[in-house]
Amino acid sequence: MNATQTNRKWGWSVCIALTLAAGEPAAAELPPMVTPSVRQPSRGGFDWQGFVGGLTRGMAERPPMRRPPSETYQPPMVVPDRPMRRPEEPYRPPLVIPGRRPIYRPEYAEPSVATPPTVTPTPNVIRSRVHIPPQESPLAGRISEVSTREAQAYAGELADVISAQLTVALGSIPPDGAHVEAIQKQAATLREMLSAKAPWREIEPVLKELLRGNSTDYPPKVIDAFKRVAQLIVVRDAFLVIAQARPRARAGTLPIAAIPIGVVWILFDPGLAAGTGLLVSDLVVVIGTGGQGELYVGYESVAAALGLPVGHGSPLPNIDEAEAESLKAEIVISHLQDAGANLNYVLNGRFPFVIKPGEKQKLPTDKSWTIEFDRGNNQGIARYGLTSGMYEFRVISERWDLVRPKFDITIDNREGNHDFNYVADNEVVTVKAGETKVHESSEPIIVKFDRGEGAEHAAAKNLNKSGTYKVAVDTQTNYLDLFDVSEETDQESPASERTGG
Repeated sequence: MNATQTNRKWGWSVCIALTLAAGEPAAAELPPMVTPSVRQPSRGGFDWQGFVGGLTRGMAERPPMRRPPSETYQPPMVVPDRPMRRPEEPYRPPLVIPGRRPIYRPEYAEPSVATPPTVTPTPNVIRSRVHIPPQESPLAGRISEVSTREAQAYAGELADVISAQLTVALGSIPPDGAHVEAIQKQAATLREMLSAKAPWREIEPVLKELLRGNSTDYPPKVIDAFKRVAQLIVVRDAFLVIAQARPRARAGTLPIAAIPIGVVWILFDPGLAAGTGLLVSDLVVVIGTGGQGELYVGYESVAAALGLPVGHGSPLPNIDEAEAESLKAEIVISHLQDAGANLNYVLNGRFPFVIKPGEKQKLPTDKSWTIEFDRGNNQGIARYGLTSGMYEFRVISERWDLVRPKFDITIDNREGNHDFNYVADNEVVTVKAGETKVHESSEPIIVKFDRGEGAEHAAAKNLNKSGTYKVAVDTQTNYLDLFDVSEETDQESPASERTGG
């Protein structure tokens, strides 16, 4: 081996040794990728980041790019002078050069696949609404229309009763009184008119003359007897109108709307079955007593004459569906009428208010509320968190406090002869005839029930104070209703205090 070959062999050895010592050349470090101005979502499951990372060195050690949670989906950019490709064209990925940032071309986006992610919300559990059970008025099926033959019979019976009552009235006049002859003459004329079935409008002047000219000599019992005669004549006329009309048979039971409301003339008939009646006119109704007593005339409501429970005064006011729902989503702060002083308080630490006796403030429940107020008598500041419901300012232990009233409510059906059904807190409640039902709650109770005119006209009542509510007939409608028959009880529970002063 010559020197040249030796030198060449030595040179290759040195290069190989140096190469083994140094290893492979290091990869070029890529700068961080800049977030593109136009973001693209994944295309039908295509792993774009994995694709880019596989073609670019040094990307494996970097975390995958993620879209910020706050960033919303932006649709692909559309260049007006360059139409987007059709879905059937093959997908062309962006041009990527190793060691360089990929070039995004929005015009190559695939609109048929690019859709924002679908978020399936958790379904809310909706409590089904309970239907209000149908319920009839106690008057339903009790009153029929009087027939012509029945009207004739009642007119004849009343004529005998009027004649007997007139005899009692005339017999009560002192025989030695003044104007006795004039009284006897006027009474004879009155009897003749009654025998001829003269109407009340013709008899009224004669009877008035009889009373006007001699009233100074009549004792009170005589005046009462003549008043009784006048009432009987008015009732008899109602039967005469039917008796003289075209013949008709007794009709079936009448709907509630056809029964007279308020106070009317009632002819109590022992020959008619108890609990039933006959409609004669808007002012006269026959009610059966089932053999009890005698034929006589009274003046009262149809429901009372039938022995049904009758409400006194006005029933509880109705509330509509919207008001009933809003009561469940409100915070009500009230100040009693007899408090005697205004109160200052602050809501949510920055809204001052002044409430006067008898006033109320309503707050929505779509946000949280806190209340602060001075207890008085140097007893510190009270701070409460408020939830839906009612609150009242009260003096407890010689200091002002905010309390949630307790509601002890009794539905009274002791006088009823039918079960009473209503809906409370989305549940059907039944109060048996002759029984009561008690509700205890920290919130007012809203009851809904069919008054007897159909569920589409159901009544809704807000029972917002403790007491007893009687199930009875409203004589102004002849339908069922609730009547407050007790005074409010003074019971309360303190509000849940968060921090106290």
